[in-house]
Amino acid sequence: ELYVLAVAVIFALLGGWLALRLIPRPATGTFVANEAALRQLRISAREREVLALLAKGATNKGIARTLEISPNTVKTHVASLYAKLEASNRTQAVAQAPAVKPGDRPDLTRLGDRRVDHDARSHHRIESGNTGRISMFRVIAVYGLIAGAIVAAAMVASMAIGAHSMVVGYLSMLVALSMVFVGIKKYRDDQLGGVIGFWPAAGVGLGISAVASLCYAVGWEVYLYSTDYSFMADYANSVVASAKADGASSAEIAKMQADMAGFAKSYENPVYRFLITLSEIAPVAILVTLLSAALLRNRRFLPARTVG
Repeated sequence: ELYVLAVAVIFALLGGWLALRLIPRPATGTFVANEAALRQLRISAREREVLALLAKGATNKGIARTLEISPNTVKTHVASLYAKLEASNRTQAVAQAPAVKPGDRPDLTRLGDRRVDHDARSHHRIESGNTGRISMFRVIAVYGLIAGAIVAAAMVASMAIGAHSMVVGYLSMLVALSMVFVGIKKYRDDQLGGVIGFWPAAGVGLGISAVASLCYAVGWEVYLYSTDYSFMADYANSVVASAKADGASSAEIAKMQADMAGFAKSYENPVYRFLITLSEIAPVAILVTLLSAALLRNRRFLPARTVG
């Protein structure tokens, strides 16, 4: 039992460590806009101020306070920036905005024909798209591992102390899979400017759920290995004993024993066993994902908190 509890603790610590290592931290570098290039894009002085604050990670409310304008005015400026920079979120807007960097080409802006260099803009778009995908995969990996560590640790610990039951099992799944909601919200608020559609949210949620489910199944395999795969024999004996206590006939008990023996034989197949384990958590994961996506598609539901 001490060995099993140690495995549960390791799962929990691993999830916490990976969260600290993989959750992206806000950039600390200074964004210096290429004013000439921004003017060629018809980006106003006020929009350039908003862009600089976006680069620092400020929310709409934070920008409104700093510039002493209303949040609705900020939203208008942000929407205008998205259109002019051909961006769909804050990360893309900042990445695609022409900035002064060491080694910038002097022909970044072409004042003669009043347009921004096409190659530079294309580079910004490609870089932004890659950054967005990496951020999404990080959210999936981090929150999936956290959820997986919680559900696997709870499952192994409850089995070790003899407190496992269907209620405890599904309750621990719900607690762990709350990370699906948290992960979708973080991706929506940090990467998409507080707006996400149902299907993109569901995609992130299903990714987190898949990682968590794999951790759950792997945790069960570790537990079985640590107990010399005695679970099925103990489970079959408990089912038969319960039937005897309920007054089942000899024929019924014999049939039950035969059924349990057949199931135990199938359970020896690791692929079959792994799929059975995944089927336990999958319905809960899908339900939590769909509910979280339905709630968080509304940008007014738990909007991003103001920075500062």
